Parts: sequence; structure tokens; C-alpha cells
Amino acid sequence: MSKELFSALDVIKSFSNYNRWLYDQLHPHLNGTVVDIGSGIGTMPCFYSGNAIIKKVIVSDIFEEMLGILRKRFKNEPSFEVIEYDLVKLPPASLCNVADVVTCINVLEHIENDRQALLHMAKILKPGGKLVLLVPSLMCIYGSLDRLVGHYRRYTKPMVAKTIDAEVFDICEIRYMNMFGVFSWFVSGRVLRLNRFDANACGALDKIVPFFKNLERLFIPLFGQSLVIVCQKKL
Repeated sequence: MSKELFSALDVIKSFSNYNRWLYDQLHPHLNGTVVDIGSGIGTMPCFYSGNAIIKKVIVSDIFEEMLGILRKRFKNEPSFEVIEYDLVKLPPASLCNVADVVTCINVLEHIENDRQALLHMAKILKPGGKLVLLVPSLMCIYGSLDRLVGHYRRYTKPMVAKTIDAEVFDICEIRYMNMFGVFSWFVSGRVLRLNRFDANACGALDKIVPFFKNLERLFIPLFGQSLVIVCQKKL
């Protein structure tokens, strides 16, 4: 893992309002056995703890430093299991057809062959299981911060629909979130061309997240910094 990506994860973990907003996108779909792909330092899976309808959580990563953090973080959580898994490879037999839900949060954009990665996640799901993705959106705001953390791309709705194999998944939902974040990301990455995540600036933005979160409850945003995608594996 690059030090830039680790630094970004370390900064983002403290943004309680933003992370809670992300979890709100996942919460309605979580149940049974959940496999989280690319769990990093475990910021998002921590929200899964204590959810009564989740019976088991399998968190995964490919980097040993991340796996060490995950093992330490969830060592007292009997319903959690930490595994090493690289999404560019076929899942091992022990991981096939085990998940009621697969979550993959801000990971797919780091993988060159994203279509293949989606097919690998399909193998982890039980028939009828759900895949819940969150990916960065809008290539028009791709800039220095995307390059810093190793993004191959940002997505649009048509890109998502083209990348997801219609013979494997039914797309239940594709929608934007965080409309305000488009402007802050554009300024940071395309205008100022920042080469690091500023903890103070991000912390200030986190304080106004509740306002935009409530605003987006009133109407469906026409664009946003992220795309939320929910798919169901065909029976």
C-alpha cells in the first residue's frame, strides 16, 4: 500500500459525520453474512458491529499492514473474521457462495480490470445476494487527489451500467450522493492540485455534512461526488 493511500485512510477515519453518511447508504441492505472487500483500516466495517440482523462479518484486504490493523481492531468481535483476499484473483473455494451481502466501498476504482473484479465478487455472493458498491463519480473532476491515491477512474451512471454484467447481476439502484463534494473535490484536485489530504480542511467540511445529508433527503441529487450502486445476483 502506498503511504499516500494509507495517509488518506488515516485522515478520513476521523470524519464521523461523513462516515456515518456512507454507512447510511449501506445499512438498509445489510443482513446475514456480510463480506467487505478492501476493508483497509476497518473504518466502515466498525459500523457493522452490533447490527442484530448481521450474523457474521468477513473483512478483507491484501496488505499485511492493513490485515494487522484489522485483526487488532476486531479481535474482541466474535462475529468478525479477518482474511487476506485480493479482488483481482478468483476467490478461494471457502469464500464462494457464502455472502448474503458483499460491500465494496471506494475500492473498485483502484482496480484496472473492474469488470473482472465484479465477477469475482459475484462468486462470493449466494444466488439472490446483494452487492453494494460505493465509487467516486464524474471523470470531469478527476484530479491530483485521484492520482495521489491510485484511482484508475471515476464513474458515471452509464459507465457503471456498462461495466456490470447484465447476465450476472440485476441493477436495483444507481444514484448520486454528496453533491457538495463535487465542488470541493474539483477545487482541491483540479484548481489547487493538492498532493495531500488536509486534515483541517477535511475536518471543517465534515462539520457541514449533516446539512447536506439532510438536504439530499429532500430530493434526489442530479450529480454527486460518489455513486451508490446496489445489485442483486441472479438466481
